[in-house]
Amino acid sequence: MIPVPGLDQVRIAWIEIRAQGYILYGFMLYSDADTPLVNYMQSGLVEIDALSGAECAIFVIESPSAKWIEFTRRKDHPWWRLFGRYLQATSGQSSKEFDSISNKLVRELLKYQQAVIVQVADAQLVTLQHLFAPDYQLLYDRSEVWSVAKEFGIKPEDVPCLIFFHDLDDDEDVTIVDLTDLRTERQATRYFRRFFGSREFKKILREARAHA
Repeated sequence: MIPVPGLDQVRIAWIEIRAQGYILYGFMLYSDADTPLVNYMQSGLVEIDALSGAECAIFVIESPSAKWIEFTRRKDHPWWRLFGRYLQATSGQSSKEFDSISNKLVRELLKYQQAVIVQVADAQLVTLQHLFAPDYQLLYDRSEVWSVAKEFGIKPEDVPCLIFFHDLDDDEDVTIVDLTDLRTERQATRYFRRFFGSREFKKILREARAHA
């Protein structure tokens, strides 16, 4: 999985993305209104990353959680090399830096970081939690999905869906996997576990290898 703020960031990093050894690319398309997928993806990034395999890069407009960031850093995941390390570099202290804080008072403040209000530039009031863990939702806006759908010729009524393609510049050779029938988070979990082990996905991979 490759969480991205939008299609523009994929285009900018496309050469580097292709250099990661992928042969198949995808885009998971859903909006804030598609709550089963929104809820599933809060914890499903790591699982789909494992299920889809090392040859497939699936982009998704979803804010990376602290768990995902730490997972990708520890595994030296392509997302970390492409986007994560730069994002974290602008997001303040890392979890390791938290662990190194020795001042007891600061530790106590961190326990209540959601309640502690801090005045910053221009008299703006923010929580202490915001200073240590900025809101990634500000960077990852799911409404960008409609720009991606338009680029690939996907009709609004066909969202949510998962699309596969071989090249970002070839938006006509696209395979669409319908996700509109998913009604619950549990249903999404079961669906993706079946799909990525199915003949359908294996066929898509075989075709991608032949195309590479």
